Amino acid sequence: MSFWCLIVIHEFLLFWIELRVFSFFFFLFQFHKNQFTSSNTGPKTVFFWAPITKWGLVIAGLADMTRPAEKLSTGQSAVLTATGLIWSRYSLVIIPKNWSLFAVNFFVGCAGGSQLFRIWSLQ
Repeated sequence: MSFWCLIVIHEFLLFWIELRVFSFFFFLFQFHKNQFTSSNTGPKTVFFWAPITKWGLVIAGLADMTRPAEKLSTGQSAVLTATGLIWSRYSLVIIPKNWSLFAVNFFVGCAGGSQLFRIWSLQ
């Protein structure tokens, strides 16, 4: 066989392998995309959008880290902590289990707890 013939065969084999790998991952992506959009906690339900919007509370809690501790509200921080912990538990009890709701509520509780700790350490 000539040198150019080997190069052509090599390029063809590489192309064939790349095509197979690409089609496999494309099929996998399509399968998971369809599975995600039609699931019980997918973007067509409130179970998806409620945690997304609740991340605003976590961002607000983290933004309060820049405020002086004497200007923080004990009641508000306590309510955020309690809400985060109660709803974290609830999100694991409901069917279907909503892990994104658990994560956001856990971080809401952590943000409120960190503010309570700052208030407590000031006094």
